[in-house]
Amino acid sequence: MKPKIKPFLPPAILLLECLQRRSNAVLKVEAIDLLLKTFGVLETERFITSIKSNNFDYTEWQKTLWDDKSVEELHKMAIEFEENKYRIQ
Repeated sequence: MKPKIKPFLPPAILLLECLQRRSNAVLKVEAIDLLLKTFGVLETERFITSIKSNNFDYTEWQKTLWDDKSVEELHKMAIEFEENKYRIQ
């Protein structure tokens, strides 16, 4: 299967994408809300505490994040993400 090439995005779409970006404050509120809806209060607290107390290193975490995935699985996930990236919900 050939990977799809991302088409050139016209300036209007790039501008729309920039306007849709959230401020840090809004992003934090929405992220906490998502965690609460997904995991509930107790597990959200555990998650936040584990990141804060263990000197969480995002770069180190990324090194092993996809160890259980094959290259083909990662490629499929990337294609699906790219296809749905601009889909209006």
